[in-house]
Amino acid sequence: NSEQRTILSSYRFIGAFTAGLVISMAARPMVSLFGGGQGTEAFDEAFGFRITFLLLATCATILFLATFLNTRERLSPPKVKDPNIRKDVEVLLQNRAWLVMAAAGVFTLSNVAIRNAVTFHYFKYYVGDDGTPYFLFLDQTSLFLTLGSLSFIVGLLFTKSLARMFGKRNALLGLTVLNGIVMMAFFFVPPEAYGLMLALNVIGSLFAGPTPALVWSMYTDVADYGEWRSGRRSIGLVFSAAMFAQKMGLTIGGAGAGALLGLVGFVANQEQTPETLDGLRIIFSLIPGALAVANGLVLLLYPIQDETVEQMGRELAESRAAAVG
Repeated sequence: NSEQRTILSSYRFIGAFTAGLVISMAARPMVSLFGGGQGTEAFDEAFGFRITFLLLATCATILFLATFLNTRERLSPPKVKDPNIRKDVEVLLQNRAWLVMAAAGVFTLSNVAIRNAVTFHYFKYYVGDDGTPYFLFLDQTSLFLTLGSLSFIVGLLFTKSLARMFGKRNALLGLTVLNGIVMMAFFFVPPEAYGLMLALNVIGSLFAGPTPALVWSMYTDVADYGEWRSGRRSIGLVFSAAMFAQKMGLTIGGAGAGALLGLVGFVANQEQTPETLDGLRIIFSLIPGALAVANGLVLLLYPIQDETVEQMGRELAESRAAAVG
């Protein structure tokens, strides 16, 4: 059931964003702790980041292994009458819905990777965040990320309503473009207007909140679409190929962020030139915003509408029942 998939996907991302919230609040204090103390002569920020992310990576690895070891299949998958990976790949590449979602995944994760890669640079060198507490124990960067994570979670709660009101494709398209416009607006915010930055971040995160749950719910529709059109069910291939596209986007965005920083003349732990600061603003705002808008334009080509989902569900249920009978 497509609606149930959307709800289950929302539960998944409530957990993901809650973890993101914890990390956004804890990251800078951990860096200060492991780096020897913010503001002291012995403070080594690079070492603090290294230990912080080593610890986070270790926790993630343990949790991945625990999930794997405690997961059990509840249903037996149907037997494949004609197992042929080459044929499955051919069918996948003919699946227009998957091609659109794969391209959208590359654009989405590229914009996320670029923005995340330069967030600390933007606040340290453009806004002037020196790591001292700004609100409670949070510095300006941590407060920005924390409010963003909270807004993500709040936005996520509207996923089901938006999907019902506009349809999944239209909701995802509109939210993605609106978030892209908000990101581009950061280019025009002066460094002293920190309150405006927080407000824009809250608005953009509210728009972005429902999008991951919508995306992963749509991938299940994409798998059904491929089976409906070709008669071959290859849901594992659809999801693994989608993950590959998303990881490709992360790779492009991560590498691109480093290349762009070098291109604008960024040198760590030094006062940046006005040209470099302008470059930082562009990398943090205009480039990821443009990628988000491009993602929205790609989604215009997505062929699965709500009526298609209902028709697929009926016809696939009938064909599967006939196969079992």
